[in-house]
Amino acid sequence: MSVIEISRKSVKTRKRHLCHGCQNVFDKGDKMTSSTNIDDLGDGIWTLYYCEWCTAMIESRYLDDIADIDGDIYEGSVTTWMEYFVAEYRHYRREPGR
Repeated sequence: MSVIEISRKSVKTRKRHLCHGCQNVFDKGDKMTSSTNIDDLGDGIWTLYYCEWCTAMIESRYLDDIADIDGDIYEGSVTTWMEYFVAEYRHYRREPGR
């Protein structure tokens, strides 16, 4: 199964939403990106919300690192990728002999 995005727009939320990328809760009135999706089997349609930071990460050159092999982004995958990226950065930044 693959997911097809049919609509994406920037919105000011009318209620609290959970960001699909980082799993943080955002309050009413916050700016988020609304992504309406359908699976390729036509089983359902749903809307995901992404905060501004996650939207920037997804729209950047890091999408291939964040998404799975089918190009799908799972709940919390931006945070998971960021935790891995920071750990790798810290690992390679250490000075020799420490």
